[in-house]
Amino acid sequence: MAAKGAERVGGGAAEAAGGGGAAGHGASEAAVESEAAEAAGAAAVAGAGAEEAEEEEAEEETDEALLAGFKWGLAVECSSAEEGLQGCWCPAEVLQVQPEQRAVMVAWLDESADPPQELVPLHHVRPAPPPPPAGWVSGLRQGEPCEVYFDSAWWEVTLESRHGERLKVPAPHRACPRATTVPATACDRLLPPATLPAIAP
Repeated sequence: MAAKGAERVGGGAAEAAGGGGAAGHGASEAAVESEAAEAAGAAAVAGAGAEEAEEEEAEEETDEALLAGFKWGLAVECSSAEEGLQGCWCPAEVLQVQPEQRAVMVAWLDESADPPQELVPLHHVRPAPPPPPAGWVSGLRQGEPCEVYFDSAWWEVTLESRHGERLKVPAPHRACPRATTVPATACDRLLPPATLPAIAP
């Protein structure tokens, strides 16, 4: 009887050992899966970081190319994020480029501007667009974008209506409470939407 009991005890111990081996195998698999997941996560983070670094490098190269093109005396236009001035471009002239600040020092062409000179962030500066093609106004239709000159700046507007040689555009500025009617012949007060010309390095 004692021998049989010992056999039973030994068998139980063997089963327990086998169960322990299975548990250890399961823990090992879980550890491997966890390590694989961590490695995949680290690779994804590294990949995203590399993409961001590439984008930043490309942006810096673009900025440097733009800054190199803004020469002293170049005619430019500057936008503003100031309330009430969104959508307008003020004519100016380049005085100095400050690469370390990613900015351009300009002199306003409006003699009443105060201050007469200002440091403008690079992405708020564009070269002055070339003169519009002859007769472009005759093809302008309702709902199409254009720019109208008002209060010493060019404002982005949309043509509301056309009556022969008279063009009606929305009030470009809160100081101009009503829509503005512009003669189609007054090309100095209208421009097609500006496209940034290439800047010679």
